[in-house]
Amino acid sequence: MKRFCLMIAVLIAGITASAVMATSILIQKPEDVVKQSPLIVEVMVKGITFKPVSNLSTGEAFIKLTVMDRIVGDCPSQILIRRGHVTPALQFLQTEWDPSYIVGEHFIICLFPASKGYSTMGLYNGKFEIGRASCRERV
Repeated sequence: MKRFCLMIAVLIAGITASAVMATSILIQKPEDVVKQSPLIVEVMVKGITFKPVSNLSTGEAFIKLTVMDRIVGDCPSQILIRRGHVTPALQFLQTEWDPSYIVGEHFIICLFPASKGYSTMGLYNGKFEIGRASCRERV
């Protein structure tokens, strides 16, 4: 009986550990992100559109970026990135790993090619704000 209980405990621990590992998010140090990024660009947010996700109160935002300067790598003059956890009113829900975006925002971002556009390299540590404009439209 002890052996059976021990096997069950080990099995539960293994299942729990694999579930935690499957949902883990690796956030790198900013200096590592810059060193490893295949694309670093200075951009400005030109537009944000919302796409609902079925059965959820939040959806995805598609952020259209205009490239102002290419620092590392090559890319088109317009970049599209996708960000989840966004309300239909285009409010970005706070996460520890994904930055929010504002129309008119000016920043440097580290990116890598993804299946539908680009993704932020290093997640939250891959976006570096340059400055804030006082008349910027908040979305």
